[in-house]
Amino acid sequence: MPTIERHMADGRAVHVLDEAVSDADLLRAHTMCRMLPFTRIRYGYHAAAADDLAFDYQWVHPVADDERALLPLVTMAEAAARCIDGDVQPGRVHINCITPGERRHRHIDGARDRVYVAVLFANRAWDASWAGDLTFFADGQEALRIAPRPGRIVVFDGSIVHLGGVPTLDCPEVRYAIAHKFLRAA
Repeated sequence: MPTIERHMADGRAVHVLDEAVSDADLLRAHTMCRMLPFTRIRYGYHAAAADDLAFDYQWVHPVADDERALLPLVTMAEAAARCIDGDVQPGRVHINCITPGERRHRHIDGARDRVYVAVLFANRAWDASWAGDLTFFADGQEALRIAPRPGRIVVFDGSIVHLGGVPTLDCPEVRYAIAHKFLRAA
């Protein structure tokens, strides 16, 4: 049974689940991430709900229907169901590949109480000295940092301003994070 820690960021819960993903599922997910083609896409983001749209680039792999069975998406959905009040429907799934020293930006993933995110850190091993923490903000200030521990799932309201952490320049790995979105009807 996974352990769940509940933290607060900007007045909303951020749930951290450790030991939710089996070693075999984590190995399969990490192996798959290393083999997938990632595309550097131009994307738009809001640094906060009231901010104008800004643009930059990131490495991403949209998960195709035939790839879903190879990832622990059922485990991620079960984790989300334990952490989110009310009914939500599964949405888009993609994998982020963050390279050492890459530029990342604070952003939101959707409107408050409408989009929820479950993030699975998919690296098999991660040293704390490599950084890459998922950081949450409140009132423009850092409110919470979550280390990218292998197999850790983080579930949160996508309207909380957050930043996918960048590995240090001396990190020998890229940081893989599987992002599974969940949507609540209006």
